[in-house]
Amino acid sequence: MDTQNCEGALCLSTTSPSSPEIEVSGNTGLIKEWLLRFATNSGQPLDDGRVALWRDEFSKVEPGLLDCAFREVMRGHTFNCIPTVGEVWAQLGEARRTESLEARQVAHERWLSAQPPWEELRRRGRDYCERVRAYTQEIAELQKRARSNVVPEPIVIATPERLAELEEQKRQILARYPRSAEPEVREE
Repeated sequence: MDTQNCEGALCLSTTSPSSPEIEVSGNTGLIKEWLLRFATNSGQPLDDGRVALWRDEFSKVEPGLLDCAFREVMRGHTFNCIPTVGEVWAQLGEARRTESLEARQVAHERWLSAQPPWEELRRRGRDYCERVRAYTQEIAELQKRARSNVVPEPIVIATPERLAELEEQKRQILARYPRSAEPEVREE
């Protein structure tokens, strides 16, 4: 859209933009276009300060999202004035939430469509159960064989040689510390 001077007021032209500035820079052209639409809708003049403010505020926003927010503000703005930057930002937040919800729904639908059919899930379940049953039987057989092959041996704590060695150590300790060297404990 292009602006034309119609008897001292800014007017919107429904033809394609003729200015290269509007065509080249997506957001700047979009912002100017919508500011002109809001000015025409409200019947208020558009000043350079407002154009600069809107350009600074909305220059980093994605063009598709910005266009969607501008359209929603135009539909819902009932006052006879140009909407404030805050109104547009509020609508941008709503548009982002809606876009995020739609993206999650699309992702969920893609996930669902990628899932195997019911018959395949049932076949996989049967295969899994059969493998678990076979593994369980194999483990039970291994445990049974292990129990039958093991011959219990008597537990030996000390050999006769070790017992003789312990008796020798006891004799040496008693020789070094006779019983008479023990302090006497008196009972009262």
